[in-house]
Amino acid sequence: MAALVVLLTVLCWGALPSWAATSSAAKAREQRTKLRQIQEAIERQKEAVRKTEAAEGNTMEKLAAIESRIAKFKRELQVYKLNLERNQAEKRKVESDLKKLSSQFLEKEAQFKDRLRALYKQGHDFTSQAAFTGSDWMDLLTRIKYLRAVLQRDRERMVKFAAQRTVLETSQDRLRRLETSILAYQKKAAEAQRQMAEERAEKSRLLAKIRLTKAGQVQAQKELESTAQRLQKLIQELERRQASLRPRNGQRGKTEPVGRGTLPWPVSGEVSAFFGKTLHPKYDVYTFNKGIDIAAASGSSIRTVAGGEVLYANELKGYGNILIIDHGNSLYSIYGHLAQILVKVGDQVSGGQPIARLGHGNSESDPTLYFEIRRQGKPEDPLNWLKKAP
Repeated sequence: MAALVVLLTVLCWGALPSWAATSSAAKAREQRTKLRQIQEAIERQKEAVRKTEAAEGNTMEKLAAIESRIAKFKRELQVYKLNLERNQAEKRKVESDLKKLSSQFLEKEAQFKDRLRALYKQGHDFTSQAAFTGSDWMDLLTRIKYLRAVLQRDRERMVKFAAQRTVLETSQDRLRRLETSILAYQKKAAEAQRQMAEERAEKSRLLAKIRLTKAGQVQAQKELESTAQRLQKLIQELERRQASLRPRNGQRGKTEPVGRGTLPWPVSGEVSAFFGKTLHPKYDVYTFNKGIDIAAASGSSIRTVAGGEVLYANELKGYGNILIIDHGNSLYSIYGHLAQILVKVGDQVSGGQPIARLGHGNSESDPTLYFEIRRQGKPEDPLNWLKKAP
């Protein structure tokens, strides 16, 4: 839009007669008006940057919350890893103890089986031998006492053997629980790492969005300020020319070549973007649209809304191929996003004459004509000039 304003300014300046002081003064006033408009646009852009910075503050709060969650996941991960290491160490110890217990148990089990077999063989024979081979009752009592002692020791061995079996089974259960716990902590640790990765990705996305949006707005603001500086120099030159020509020239009257609400539509279609404040689709901030967009079929014939002279017929960054037509009395019409231009600079055109065909141009949407009306250098709502749509 800034480039379009500058282009119109230069074209208007080139069309001024060198002898018309009053015309030069009028153009100077027009340029001052344009400068005020651009300065207002700069202020709007600065406000957009301030809003972005405020949004950045809100986003920073989101980033702080993300950092808090990441820290929480880190702490949880540390706990999971510590528990995992502790359980793994305990598992190694239990496995080592279990190996020893198993070896001892197998050894005791073999001894116990041998003892049971020996006792079974002795059984009744030992009692009979004790009863009929003793030289006296005292010897018999001694043998019986010895037998009881042997049986008591065997019972104690059986109790210890059962206890060892219980310890072995308990250790095996503990090992299984540790293995289950280790798997659970491994899953929790993996989940915490996954959540941290997601939070970090969200953080990167938010930061990238902030940088992109703010960088774009700051760049737009710089471009507007640069355009304002160029206009300021042009206004100063026009004022110097006015001062040198004023003594030799008189005032010049103005007439309206056309009336508001009487112009035919340049193309048949529907308005897809209106004049005035609109939401910028890229930066998500409000900007001022100086024309309207009319959606129409690709290849549609574009017709001039009134008679006049073609001042510009070429490409302009951001608008694709454009046409600028001077209708006199500081009234201009602008047509953008053209696929084919049918006229050339200097041509005199009449109202309703085909001047171009519609295409995508630099538009990112479907075929759309950008149409603008400028009067005395100031953009006006084209809908106020066009006939009411049927």
